[in-house]
Amino acid sequence: MDVVGVNLVGNGNDDERKKVAVGFEEKPPLEIPTEASRISTTSDYFTGDERFYALASTGFGQGELMVTPLEMALVAAAGAAGGSIPRPHLVAQVRGRDGRVLWQYQPSAWKRAMEPGTAAQVKEAMVWGGNEGWAKGARPPGVTIGGKTGTAEHGQDGKPHSWFIGFAPAEEPRVAISLVKEMAGASTTEAAPVGRAIFQAALAT
Repeated sequence: MDVVGVNLVGNGNDDERKKVAVGFEEKPPLEIPTEASRISTTSDYFTGDERFYALASTGFGQGELMVTPLEMALVAAAGAAGGSIPRPHLVAQVRGRDGRVLWQYQPSAWKRAMEPGTAAQVKEAMVWGGNEGWAKGARPPGVTIGGKTGTAEHGQDGKPHSWFIGFAPAEEPRVAISLVKEMAGASTTEAAPVGRAIFQAALAT
């Protein structure tokens, strides 16, 4: 998946367009305050001394990239849904005391992160990773998932952050998740099992 990331971002130089497309540098429109994810923390990262490797490094999650779990859940959803990022929300519906539905959330798109063909490549890579690769520890029994593990360096002493993002079921995704265990170490043993538990709970409803 990291190699795919380099291929997808390493062939272009319009980083401003790319980061806007996936929602970076912009707070996701949730009902509560959110924080924007950042492509870089210095203004000349893509034009200064690091310019020779900055785009490729960012493409596989290194460099100066700083992301939130919410943003990465939206990225996972985009890969699962043909490249369209859904508008996030907290409440699916509101019911009255008698159980009648008073208000129902209507799904809508927030942004288009990538073209359908690119999204298909991302989905294929994540499905392989979630069933054959490092992320297979997040797969519940009998469910095919898309998944990507990751360990994030944080510039401090201690173990790296442990990440997992994914979607399920792979054939017709209806759940996209993202999680991070701070300074927990290896994502395959720390984050992936938590992802499996979340998938099991979400798909049981």
